[in-house]
Amino acid sequence: MKVRTICVCISTALLISVSTSTVFADVSPVSDRSLLISSDTIFWDEYGIEDSPGPDYYGYLTGSTSTPNVITPNGTAVAVSHLIDPSFEIYAGPSSYFRDANFQDGDYLLSTFAYDDWFAGGFGYNSQQNPTTFLFSATNDESICGFGTQIAPRETGEFKAEIQAFDGDGPMGPAIVVTGSDADPNAAFLGISSTQTTPMTSVKVVITSTANGGGDGASWFAINQVTLTYCSDLPVEPPPPVPEVTCEGFAAPMANYPVTAKKNRVFPLKMELFDENGIEQTNVELAAAPVVKVNYTSSLGGAAADLSNLLSTGQGSDGNRFDYTDDGMWQFNLKSKNLAEGTYTVTVVSGDGEEYVIDSTCETQFIIK
Repeated sequence: MKVRTICVCISTALLISVSTSTVFADVSPVSDRSLLISSDTIFWDEYGIEDSPGPDYYGYLTGSTSTPNVITPNGTAVAVSHLIDPSFEIYAGPSSYFRDANFQDGDYLLSTFAYDDWFAGGFGYNSQQNPTTFLFSATNDESICGFGTQIAPRETGEFKAEIQAFDGDGPMGPAIVVTGSDADPNAAFLGISSTQTTPMTSVKVVITSTANGGGDGASWFAINQVTLTYCSDLPVEPPPPVPEVTCEGFAAPMANYPVTAKKNRVFPLKMELFDENGIEQTNVELAAAPVVKVNYTSSLGGAAADLSNLLSTGQGSDGNRFDYTDDGMWQFNLKSKNLAEGTYTVTVVSGDGEEYVIDSTCETQFIIK
């Protein structure tokens, strides 16, 4: 059933929940490092400045809020910083310095201890006071669309870890949250991915211990090696399908064809268009008007019915696009002036193939003698 009406559609946004956090459409959580496309990696052992070296200890990294202090093997420049303390200590995991997490040999760890907060007596269960930020240099050859790392507090106990991406306009949605239970000593994987068209300018990582933890090391946690995804390495998403409309017509007097006429007459082409739900498509729904298409053959053949009620030449349409009329029809008055003798087959096509396509076409035929 075709419905001739104007449809006003009201839609609500779909909210995607990850733990207790909501994610915008252009940012998605990644649950495992194997699911994140690996374009580049930050190996922390490359950046340590030795100070009181010991087994498994690679020194410390001085943080920066803007000047790159980390250059990846592929040349990506990153400024890694703390909110409170500029010092990061670097270890090779697993290490007795941290809890018995699922860090593997070769997982180099960046210790993010809030040193100043510790001696100020502000240590406790919540380490949100000391987030770690990764700022990607604007001069990098490749933009970043994916980030992943494992994170765990020094002590056992429940914890919550968060990751949030930012672009030039601010947060790319709320933080993505993962949790660790009191019985599970493993680290949490924090992964985030965006689309090719929405690269990240920075990423913030936060960890919060709950009251089940010991508390004295709540601001003391480790981030292992970081996997980065270049936007250029993401698969290209196929464009959404182009909507299809159906055509009904051509209406009388062109419904019974082929028709024949002398030169200097006009053929009135009238039709209706409907979407897949049967809703009429007018000049409100369609920005680009449909276009008339004519195929010609000089070979005459077959009986042709005489059409005596053709419009005069002065009523012919200019150009090749249909007009939507007050009668609720798409109409094009096809001039026959200066047309050669022969058979003409007329159909209709979309005026913009990216806006819509016509999957069943109206057709008629006329003969000029």
